[in-house]
Amino acid sequence: MAEAVAALQKVPRAPKPNDPAATGAPESKPDPKLQEALAAAEKKLAESRDALGAARKAALEPSTNYTALGPVYPKTSTGRRLGLARWIAHRDNPLTARVAMNQLWMRHMGSPLVPTVFDFGRAGQPPTHPELLDWLAAEFLQQNWSLKAMHRLIVTSSAYRMKTSGGTVAEHNHAKDPDNRYLWRMNVRRVEAEVVRDSLLQVSGGLDSTMGGPELDQGAGESSTRRSLYFRHAKEKVMEFTQTFDGPGVAECYRRDESIVPQQALALANSVLVKSQSRRLAQTLSDSLGEPASDEPFIRAAFTRILGRPPTPEEMAACQEFLGRQAALLSDPSGLTPASVGDASQVPPSKDPIRRAKEDLIVVLLNHNDFVSIR
Repeated sequence: MAEAVAALQKVPRAPKPNDPAATGAPESKPDPKLQEALAAAEKKLAESRDALGAARKAALEPSTNYTALGPVYPKTSTGRRLGLARWIAHRDNPLTARVAMNQLWMRHMGSPLVPTVFDFGRAGQPPTHPELLDWLAAEFLQQNWSLKAMHRLIVTSSAYRMKTSGGTVAEHNHAKDPDNRYLWRMNVRRVEAEVVRDSLLQVSGGLDSTMGGPELDQGAGESSTRRSLYFRHAKEKVMEFTQTFDGPGVAECYRRDESIVPQQALALANSVLVKSQSRRLAQTLSDSLGEPASDEPFIRAAFTRILGRPPTPEEMAACQEFLGRQAALLSDPSGLTPASVGDASQVPPSKDPIRRAKEDLIVVLLNHNDFVSIR
């Protein structure tokens, strides 16, 4: 092995292709332009290294001098935004007060004075009561922009306190003004989506009234007892229960859409939230009443708790018939088919047929139109 290595070392190395000694060509002289360019590059490199060293040294030393990397803005405002705000809220500008009062009137009365709440210009519709809108705007300014004073003014007015049925003149007025344009009665309107959910929790005594805190995941809408105000609400992060009842939009806050769709009745009958709260409420009412001789006390208590009124004689008879028929059906489970609708509730149903029938009656009352309406 050592002899083979020694033999290889004696073999002459092949010359490079451009080696003048190998080709026999005379050695070329260096290019002056190339040397000048090389010298200039070396000079710039040396200057850059010196500048870098000086910058590093200056960075370690305390100094009050600062070279901004971008434009420097003045420390005091130019006043343009303040000027715009003052122009918007100026007493000589009636538009702001009119828009505010139109929104306030819409939320209390169910319909706005200007139908196009998002457009008060030429493309919008004119107000149904221009004198009333102007008077409210002027009163708003007179009250020094106090929304509290205007809330009190509207809710104590005779227009707000009218019956939704219209009273004794209902038939006559309905023939002339079926759309209630002239405000001869109060408009029946459904409560907002958040109020529907919070009311379900409130009537059963399970609403968590804790104030503040971080936003909650929208997926916990049927399991959490926190108020609907604290749940996350974004374009792709909305609570399904509130969206069923026309929850707020994420891009604007003018006027919510109102719809009547089958999904709303299904949500108030089959959702986990309704199942849990109806069973809790039935248990609470039954425990507070004890074991009365008839179902009448329970029915009265349920109507008062859920609908805020006593039942009519016809409603009392219908509920008593329902409880008797439902208890008879539940007493023989072999003849029933279990319903596999929605997720299972955290609160199991009662095993007693009579109490189970009362739980079902609570669900029926939660689906009553008066529970989700303002009259």
